[in-house]
Amino acid sequence: KHIILLIFLKVNKMPTLNPFWHGTPVPPDKLLDRNDELQQIIGRILTGQSTAITGSPRCGKTSVLQYLTAPAKQQEFYGKDAEALIFSYLDAYNWGTEFGPLQFWETALRPLSDCTETALSQAYQNCQKNQFGDYALEKLVTQIKDTNKRLILIVDGFDAILNYPFQHWNAAFFGHLRTLVSRSGGGLVLILTLNGPLSDFQK
Repeated sequence: KHIILLIFLKVNKMPTLNPFWHGTPVPPDKLLDRNDELQQIIGRILTGQSTAITGSPRCGKTSVLQYLTAPAKQQEFYGKDAEALIFSYLDAYNWGTEFGPLQFWETALRPLSDCTETALSQAYQNCQKNQFGDYALEKLVTQIKDTNKRLILIVDGFDAILNYPFQHWNAAFFGHLRTLVSRSGGGLVLILTLNGPLSDFQK
């Protein structure tokens, strides 16, 4: 009798489904309980402000990034400003030790290669020609703003850069990146994720 009862329960009892995912990023249509955080980040994107998303590993940071950039959500999130936003996603966890600032800018600015605005396209090509030097980058960021566009540069796992060889990622790179963002007038926005509290990286 006990065996028959156990078989009956196994066949007929519906399993309790866990709505949370473990180990991999959650697809945009499955993301739960992040509305407040999403609205705050969306508001900052629309006003040209950068954001650092911090937390322990596998707490949902990458899932939030994928939700913010999902094509199906662009109009809902950003309304009439959606067409002006250019998203560029970089996954720092997958970079090799030889990945340096040149490769960073090549990857970060790649979405601009399809730009139809002549002035912005020319600025991007000039930046490529000059191997993404500081002055060329400044001219490009200025042109992004002047063209009424906004480049949303997303770096998932920004803290991983700090573990790469110092000769690649030195204070000059980080200082110039900060200068580009602060002088862009909202033309360049950074969205970063970091494993751990922000205070650990403010040195």
